[in-house]
Amino acid sequence: MENIENLALNKGGETSLQISLGRSPRHPEGIVVAIKTLPHIEAYMRALSTVEVANPDGSGVEEPQMSSALSGGRAWMPLSREGDLRVYVLQQPFHGLRDGIRMDQVGRPLVSYGSRDEAEVLGGNSKTVNLSFLRLVGISEGAGVSFVLRGVYSNDQIRGLKDDLLEAIKKFYVQYLKPISLTVQVSTQEIS
Repeated sequence: MENIENLALNKGGETSLQISLGRSPRHPEGIVVAIKTLPHIEAYMRALSTVEVANPDGSGVEEPQMSSALSGGRAWMPLSREGDLRVYVLQQPFHGLRDGIRMDQVGRPLVSYGSRDEAEVLGGNSKTVNLSFLRLVGISEGAGVSFVLRGVYSNDQIRGLKDDLLEAIKKFYVQYLKPISLTVQVSTQEIS
């Protein structure tokens, strides 16, 4: 695979996420997208997909819900014909649209331009970046997960995609993963 672009999100000197975009003569139908993350990012997605399942003895156990990414759209394709891409099924709505981020577009293009209504929600910008690939099962294991993003992409478009992904992933990390601690303090004053 000829790597056109790599992007990495480094936090505290550690690479939290790395994405490679490139062309491969073995996959002329699009570009190969390779994702590798630290376990805490996949754990976050797994937690959002977890539901309590009843055992025959009446006790409950929490299990992540997964499905095939291939049922969501036709833009993603496994690297091999017999391969499958599994994703965590979100059990709670993801409200990232205001940030220009989508997590509900499994199998669809990674950047899209929406309607005027979406542009109003996004403050005049209708471009959304689809980070649903962060829901792929196995992105923190071994070499991560790779798939083919179908379509015809020029070098400039691939570089633009890299820039869009980097900006969206930074927003996602800061808004949804970065630890935060807030204190609410209420004071009262007696009036005599």
